[in-house]
Amino acid sequence: MCNAARHSPGCECGFGPPFPPNYVTSGVTEWSEEVLDNASLVTRGLREMSWDELSIDEFLARYAEIRNAGLPRESLIASIRELLGMRRKVAESVRDDWIRMPLYRFGAPAVPGALVEYSEGESLLGGGWSLKVFGIGSADTTSLQVSKSKTFVANAGTCKLVYVPVLMRVTRMAVYDGDRLLGRGVEAQVAPLRETGDEHLKRRGCTTLPPGSCMQGPMELGKSLSLGTEGTRAARR
Repeated sequence: MCNAARHSPGCECGFGPPFPPNYVTSGVTEWSEEVLDNASLVTRGLREMSWDELSIDEFLARYAEIRNAGLPRESLIASIRELLGMRRKVAESVRDDWIRMPLYRFGAPAVPGALVEYSEGESLLGGGWSLKVFGIGSADTTSLQVSKSKTFVANAGTCKLVYVPVLMRVTRMAVYDGDRLLGRGVEAQVAPLRETGDEHLKRRGCTTLPPGSCMQGPMELGKSLSLGTEGTRAARR
């Protein structure tokens, strides 16, 4: 039972005092700098914002010229930032939404009575997990330092996924070429948390995956892990 008097592990009932964040922001990189080092993000980001293909092709051609111009890094970033303004975006709605960012999987062998406990130990300065959360559209990329957590348990034949809920700020927008509407897309990036804690802050969680999941390779972050926002990308270190 989950109520004001008793909280089970991972309780999300909303009772209790404000909790400190499960993670802290260790760095933010704007889109114009991120794509300077990772060209594969350009087309995907522009499509997420609903740029049309002609506009994307034009952007890519000018983007290639900028990268090959031999300018100082800060000038390259500024030029890409200016290039992004070739299409006008108008925010139509903004909301905050929780995303379950996967940290790791673990399981117990399919042997009667088998039990596996996974413990990360006590939280230590500099310990825990590092996450790099790529923004959607042209939103910023955010690096997070996730604190260590409690012990999780898997029974015989089960596979568990441990995740940390991350608060995202999602902006739905319209994109225009002058006064001509090209489409409606989305941007999303990690939202700031209250330094004093948040009574609605969700804690580290653990969920059961389909049988055999722990025998598979790296998993994709899909809609099944999302609490509302689709397509957010994360890398673990």
